[in-house]
Amino acid sequence: MIETITRELRGLPDWVLHEYFVKLGGLPQPDGSYAGEGWQARLTRLPDEKRGVMVFCVYHLEFSGEGEVLREVWPRFELKILRPGG
Repeated sequence: MIETITRELRGLPDWVLHEYFVKLGGLPQPDGSYAGEGWQARLTRLPDEKRGVMVFCVYHLEFSGEGEVLREVWPRFELKILRPGG
């Protein structure tokens, strides 16, 4: 059964997210999403968020896949987005 996890991500540039998806085994797709074995991630760019002099990029993330695959891949991705340097 396909499951989906949605999150808003802030402060991570697109090139960093690209690296994270590739490190998980994902490949960029023609529609801009990333697909790995049994999972797919789709990023939608939202308006930047300004806090004082800092500007943060904001994305809506839909991470979906077979339940078993998602339970294995999502925690690895989540660790990367929770700390600098992934």
